[in-house]
Amino acid sequence: FDHDTMHTKRLYFQQSEPTLKGKNVVNEDTTMRAILERCVPKDVLDKMYADLVPFGERVTGDLTVLSENINNPDLYPRLVQYNGWGRRIDTIITCPEWKALHNVAASEGIIALGYERSLGKYSRLHQYTKLKFFEPVSGLVSCPLAMTDGATRLIEQVRKEKAEAKGAYSYPAFLDTVYERLQSRDENRYWTSGQWMTEKTGGSDVSQTETVAEHVSENKYKLFGYKYFTSATTADVTFTLARVPGSNGLSLFVVKLRDEEGKLNNMLVHRLKDKLGTKTLPTAEIELIGTDAELIGQVGMGVKTISHLFNITRIWVVTSSSATITHLLSLHRDYASKRKAFGSTLDKLPAHLLTISRVEVEDRACKQLLVKMAMLLGEDECEPNKRASQLLRLLTPVCKLFTAKQAMEVAQEALEGFGAAGYMEDTGLPRILRDAQVNTIWEGTTNILSLDTLRAITKDPSILNTFAIDVQENMAGTTNPELLKWVEEIKGILNSFRSLSLKSRESAEFVARDIAFTLARVYAASLLIAQANWSKKPEDVSVVSVWCQMKPLSYLPFSANTAEKQDLVRALAKL
Repeated sequence: FDHDTMHTKRLYFQQSEPTLKGKNVVNEDTTMRAILERCVPKDVLDKMYADLVPFGERVTGDLTVLSENINNPDLYPRLVQYNGWGRRIDTIITCPEWKALHNVAASEGIIALGYERSLGKYSRLHQYTKLKFFEPVSGLVSCPLAMTDGATRLIEQVRKEKAEAKGAYSYPAFLDTVYERLQSRDENRYWTSGQWMTEKTGGSDVSQTETVAEHVSENKYKLFGYKYFTSATTADVTFTLARVPGSNGLSLFVVKLRDEEGKLNNMLVHRLKDKLGTKTLPTAEIELIGTDAELIGQVGMGVKTISHLFNITRIWVVTSSSATITHLLSLHRDYASKRKAFGSTLDKLPAHLLTISRVEVEDRACKQLLVKMAMLLGEDECEPNKRASQLLRLLTPVCKLFTAKQAMEVAQEALEGFGAAGYMEDTGLPRILRDAQVNTIWEGTTNILSLDTLRAITKDPSILNTFAIDVQENMAGTTNPELLKWVEEIKGILNSFRSLSLKSRESAEFVARDIAFTLARVYAASLLIAQANWSKKPEDVSVVSVWCQMKPLSYLPFSANTAEKQDLVRALAKL
């Protein structure tokens, strides 16, 4: 021991940390490339990758530096409610990296790609593929971006509804400016949007909304209420629900948060939320005290109108969840090549290999679902047809709930793979787990989305038939004997849906969750089979087999689909 330097002279082992620096995440992700090659014409794919490859260099370069800085707890957002003279200012202080990552998102077209539509129906696929690579280094800027994308799509749909409306329909002229600025690539011009629905009375159940809209003139109102979770408090505009006295249902309003001098629009920021994760994202409780707002659409039809927004944000959750899985898998692989145990690196140990191979299968399945969702959305926007519309309606809640759950499972598994380091805050690994948890809750919990899936099926009975046809088309042309046995099992599951009795609402709700998970696992299986048929690679055939055996493809045999099973559920729940 050197008493002058206070350091030991003995050299101890130093573990190399997992890192992706120096790698191009786009080029490294060969499984994503293979899926896109199957689904996208070569000339379109070449244009996509001409944009994606340079971005892949940035992800592990300057964007990783920004991400590491923004996740410093000393730089988390803070609320300053009063200035030095006692005046209420309610200013949310964010770090420079927060603004810088917003600028990156704008200039790289993370929103714009979906609306410039330079690649036609493949534009959404380009957008969400790029987002997938951006998400792990976005510093949670991706959350307000999700609502910004949803708000942009909402305005597009509102424009169409106004043109088709037979009665009164409010379209504030201000929306044209909002639409243009939300998708701007100009760092000095772009805006972001919020979506404020949750109140103390409930989140997913907005029927108890207490916020009231008092009419001023024409489509102008003043809002009075308390918004309990606002996850884009630093946004420029927001869309929110309120109750117009004397009307049935809720109405949708657009609010500009600040005036030209930066003063809040008659609202108080009472506090920032102390959350499990997403610490870099300022989430606040806000009281509306005569907030100036403008009505969108028809009075009492707000929930239907704002659904255009959260259909998009749910697909962002699919993208985020898939990105989390891929990112953790990449870190895990890098670490396994460096970490030694029992005389070997982890990537040579059979138990570790089995674990990582299963995560790889989960990753591929979620990528397949993401690509399909992006393609369906692009088709619905650019070449609208009933099939795409039905599949999008059914699969949006299904894929959102499923991929969010898978991301949490993988995050837990990955942290184990890092051993004690996975439990240490200063490695940054626990943060990934905590941040992933929000996706199982935001934009609908698993149960809420299961009920939404049930709603889609009961409202349009033909939607399951469309789903079954699409699944069988995905599996068409299968000749490999190993794959054929799974094709037959999936066909049997599709037939079992025909015997489902959903006439009783209570009985249907007992099986809603099992239906949703069955739809997800079956659909992912069909896409994996399509990939194996296309590539003819033994490893893709093996992926299908592992996927179909890791967990049941169908949860229906275990569901509470009889009166006796439902009584048992009630009894167990009361224990």
